[in-house]
Amino acid sequence: MLNALQRAWAGFQSCSVLRFKILAYHSVAPISRSRYEIAAENFEQQMEHLAAAGYRVVALQDALRAMQSGSIDSKAVVITFDDGYKTLVDHAIPGLNRRGWPATVFVPVAHIGGRYESSELLSWADMKEAARGGIAFGSHTMNHRSLLELSNEDLRHELVESRRILASELGLSFHPLAYPYGYYDRRAAAAAKAAGYDLALTFGSILSNTSWTNPFEMKREQILCSTTLKAFSRKVDVRYDLPRKMWHMIVPEK
Repeated sequence: MLNALQRAWAGFQSCSVLRFKILAYHSVAPISRSRYEIAAENFEQQMEHLAAAGYRVVALQDALRAMQSGSIDSKAVVITFDDGYKTLVDHAIPGLNRRGWPATVFVPVAHIGGRYESSELLSWADMKEAARGGIAFGSHTMNHRSLLELSNEDLRHELVESRRILASELGLSFHPLAYPYGYYDRRAAAAAKAAGYDLALTFGSILSNTSWTNPFEMKREQILCSTTLKAFSRKVDVRYDLPRKMWHMIVPEK
């Protein structure tokens, strides 16, 4: 009973203050071949919805500043991509550039220019070209290993080295992290902060980010191949947070 009341209160808090959404994509390709790959046509429809519904796509760094200053705009949306798939060059980045919209791509640094799970990833040249068009980059660690399973030494290596290499190659001054698989605990969050990251992103919560959100526990809405346009419209609309949270306590989100 106590846990239920605590969850209800957390939901009420998140729905009674200004808040914003961070969207998490993976691959965008001509056709969807997996749960995490969005068909390019569907991605374009989702971007058109954001524009038509009056959302403002903002940079992750700007969203963090607004969150910390208490000036959050509930029509603000942040777009992120995990893993840095090569398909973004042809099927996602051009549409974002055409609209003048920023986004952040999180890359497993040891695999840049190679392959991850049989799919080709962005090269350093791809990333530098994308950065000139307003795309930012962040760490998905070195090898995309679950941080929960690592020794303290390996955890530090995955975080510190990926941040160092990205900063060196791309001249970054803002350092975001996306936890691999969204998995983190207090140890991982503390290690990320100690490694010099500005924030870290996870998954797992329908509720939005508010001025009370811990920067190392920022939540993202996953957009999957099964996400219909109607479902997408509700994922980005903060007014649906509490109804969706209550519904998915009964029927878990797939």
